[in-house]
Amino acid sequence: MNYGILFSKLRKDKHLTQKEVCDGIVAQAILSRFESKNGRIDFDILMQLLHRIHVHPTEFLAMCNQDNISEEYAFNQRLHAAYYNASDNQILLNEERNKFTTTHDIHYLINSVRVEATYCKKNGKSFEHLSGDIEIIKNYLISLDSWFISEIILYLDILFIFDDNFIRTQHARMTRSLSNLPFGIAHKNSLQSSYGHNVTVLAFERCNFKDIPLYLSYFERTLTKDPRSLTNALYYSTYLKLWHLIHNYSKYEFDQLVESINIFEQYGYEDEYLELKEFIIEVVNNNQLV
Repeated sequence: MNYGILFSKLRKDKHLTQKEVCDGIVAQAILSRFESKNGRIDFDILMQLLHRIHVHPTEFLAMCNQDNISEEYAFNQRLHAAYYNASDNQILLNEERNKFTTTHDIHYLINSVRVEATYCKKNGKSFEHLSGDIEIIKNYLISLDSWFISEIILYLDILFIFDDNFIRTQHARMTRSLSNLPFGIAHKNSLQSSYGHNVTVLAFERCNFKDIPLYLSYFERTLTKDPRSLTNALYYSTYLKLWHLIHNYSKYEFDQLVESINIFEQYGYEDEYLELKEFIIEVVNNNQLV
């Protein structure tokens, strides 16, 4: 969509006149030309106008590129199907590999590893044959001064393919990159909490006791008073109790922990409740605490 046309639509949706929006920023005639089909405007002026109508630049650019968003959505739909179906997995895997061969864009290699490794993980298969590709991806990530949203999302999705040492050494880079995202507080906090949650769970699954306090501490810092983060607070509380249980196991404390997560079921999170209960039992069994 043309930038000017989209801006006009957003302005009108907010019931603002051109005069109200451009006052003190730019002449109304310039805004009027911008909102016409072939209008042009300076970038810094556009940023001020977007601020005036309370629309984040990232959100504005995303809305201007709906075709790209639709394409990404379609890919994610296929990606989800590929996690469970061998045929879909192979088709998508071949497509991403071919794109990488043609373009040498490493993001296609990352996508192919993401497709294959996740399928292997969900179906109990080894992905050791991907070790060479994983090393290439690690070197690429290390080479970047900071990660942007594409690297952050991909890293969240494929966190499990990396060894504990790599995840630990990249923790500061990941948290810094998340902090520097040019997003609103709610969107940024959601990504920060997702990372805090995922990296904590992975450390528990691997019995990586050395790093659990580091990740629990970060997860705690992502918690807010926003009601939408209630489930994150419950997860954090559960993992903290599980951490204490590992160091001082008792059948009573174990039963209390399992009973405390019933709150997920009470709030209608049946799947989350069952998954978390299974996770707690698995961690306890892996540590031979019973």
